[in-house]
Amino acid sequence: MTQGPGRKAQDAGVARFSVALCLLCASVVTGCDKMPWASKEDDGTATAAPGVTTAQSGVTPTRPVVAESNLLATANGVPLSKADLRLRLTEEKLARRAQGQPERLSPEELDSVLRFLIEAELASQEAVKRGLDRDPDIQQRWEYLRRTFFSTQWVLQRRKQLENELTDASLANYYETIKTGFKTPERRRVRHIAVATEAEAKEVLARLLGGSITFENLVREKSLDTASKSQGGLINRWIIRDNEKRLRFRTEQEAEAAGIMSLDGPSEAAVFAIDQVDGLSSYLKGMDNRYHVYQLVDRQAEQQPALSDVKTQVKELWLSIQIQQEINAIVSKGETAGQITKPASAADRLQDAQREADEELKQP
Repeated sequence: MTQGPGRKAQDAGVARFSVALCLLCASVVTGCDKMPWASKEDDGTATAAPGVTTAQSGVTPTRPVVAESNLLATANGVPLSKADLRLRLTEEKLARRAQGQPERLSPEELDSVLRFLIEAELASQEAVKRGLDRDPDIQQRWEYLRRTFFSTQWVLQRRKQLENELTDASLANYYETIKTGFKTPERRRVRHIAVATEAEAKEVLARLLGGSITFENLVREKSLDTASKSQGGLINRWIIRDNEKRLRFRTEQEAEAAGIMSLDGPSEAAVFAIDQVDGLSSYLKGMDNRYHVYQLVDRQAEQQPALSDVKTQVKELWLSIQIQQEINAIVSKGETAGQITKPASAADRLQDAQREADEELKQP
């Protein structure tokens, strides 16, 4: 099982941050700065024209000026540059990487990418000619993309700044405060016998301690647990303590997918009290009103990774939480200043929007 920070810490920091950010890129951890819309250092391929508008204006920024030395083509008077090609190639290469395909494009494929850019520009011009830019629904979609695009750019820029400011000493201090979340808890694998009465449980334990029969054979003879009976009583998942499971998994399904489970309180105490492999628990009454005897099959001790082994994950968690805190501060400031308002009917409108989205998704 791959261990990460505690689930609550992740939900507080990473989850909300990544949901918003994923609108335009897979996630910060996997390299949003490699996506074509990510901010890049000036490589001389384009010069920003004066009068670029702000994100708040809701107006498309002025088209960059393309130097003659970086011009690849024009489409109805609109220049297409090496920077345009680079952005599209980044998209293409990431898609190929995800599909396990060669990333290097042949000259013919590069020409096809340029053809794609030309087609896209001409189609865009045709859309404006036909008045699509004045269509209310399209205007709303554009506004949604504009808002998300600029917020993503801010996050990427701020993330880079924070990463440059973060020192090894600060990261080490941070890891000390959250390292429990990276711990791999002790886990055990067991066999068990389940019987109906205390008298049967005493008999089972006596026969096992007497060595007259193997645990597996006694399971086949006596156990009421049909799920494990054919496997000699073996429970096919690793068992960890219930509090550890709840810390790391949001649902039982998630834990099951990772091959992890926990037991009821009495059974957990009995299983983790066994001090050696092949050792036995005493008999106990479980929450299912049956009596159980457990045998320890295997165990793995608790492990705390060194920072060097999880440095990337720790840094990404710190960056995510820092950015989320800054976003929270911006929102809080806006609320305090009365800049964020909601009409009384907002709750009803939220439900209306959800119904409309449901209907839209039903469309063929």
